[in-house]
Amino acid sequence: MAKQHRMALMTIACLVTAVEHFFWDHGWAILITLGVIAAGCVVTIGRRARSAYVALETGVDEEAGTDA
Repeated sequence: MAKQHRMALMTIACLVTAVEHFFWDHGWAILITLGVIAAGCVVTIGRRARSAYVALETGVDEEAGTDA
């Protein structure tokens, strides 16, 4: 998950937090957002690790499609 995506999610969460007390208990918007960000980070780590593994095993940069 790119920094721009994390910042956009946190901005939206902060805006929702400002009005969430009208609809439900406090703190859920931030908690859910942090869970989404954590899950996105795990996916990013997995994708980058796989890409590095493939590049090291084959000598081909998977994203660029060229020999390393």
